[in-house]
Amino acid sequence: MNSSRPFDVFRSLALDEDLPRMAAMLDRGFDVNTTNESHQTTFMHCCANNRLGAAKFLAGRGADLNLADAGGGTAMDFAVNYASRNFTDWLARAGGRGNGSSSYGGAAPKE
Repeated sequence: MNSSRPFDVFRSLALDEDLPRMAAMLDRGFDVNTTNESHQTTFMHCCANNRLGAAKFLAGRGADLNLADAGGGTAMDFAVNYASRNFTDWLARAGGRGNGSSSYGGAAPKE
């Protein structure tokens, strides 16, 4: 796990969907799968805050869609509870899976 300060900066950029500055951090070596003290990734935070543009960007840059946080929650679990149906449908198509506690029941439609 990297220092929480860079994580906080990257998370803020993601929640603002500031893709150019996110790309700059990644290009300088920031690990897209860096976690905070709860073992949550920025991708999970995008899912919990319905930031589809940033989530798609992170997925394209290699974010692991199925990591679990310290409590066992995955990005899909966050998306089911907090994001739009459009978001959860995209995440399912992209390969995101819950840990069994989420209630995503959508058939992932084809794009």
